[in-house]
Amino acid sequence: MEFLLERTEKNESYTVGRLSLLNRIDDEYLAGEDKDFLYDTLEPPVRHIDPKGRYILTKPTAIPEGRYAVVITYSRKHDKWLPLLLWVDRFQDVRIQAGKTVADIEGGNIIIGMYRGDGRIVNAPNSVWNLKDMMVQAKHRGEPIFITIKSVSE
Repeated sequence: MEFLLERTEKNESYTVGRLSLLNRIDDEYLAGEDKDFLYDTLEPPVRHIDPKGRYILTKPTAIPEGRYAVVITYSRKHDKWLPLLLWVDRFQDVRIQAGKTVADIEGGNIIIGMYRGDGRIVNAPNSVWNLKDMMVQAKHRGEPIFITIKSVSE
């Protein structure tokens, strides 16, 4: 199972994106990928890297773009099972979680739901539950789960 998070709006307060499920197409007439939109996303702002190539982590920061494996583990901090992104450079415990605004985010976590403008997400708890259900079904089929995070060309 492959997810794509495309960051569509960046400002000093937050980052908005679109989470889609990637479907591989491979038949005799067409090959490539097709995206099925799932949820809007909200992340902390993308911070600049200092001249030595280090992220400035004094404030919540969106994680670096890249491809990450995803597992579901128990979060003591949130007291529930949540998706966890693995091997995120310079970050620990990056999760996909429920929330309403950037104030609900710790570290580089990602809130999913429906974006209502002005840095607010609604319907996040149901969105997280549905996403976890999709991931659990994929794991039962023996599929690995990955998420690719990238910016949309501006």
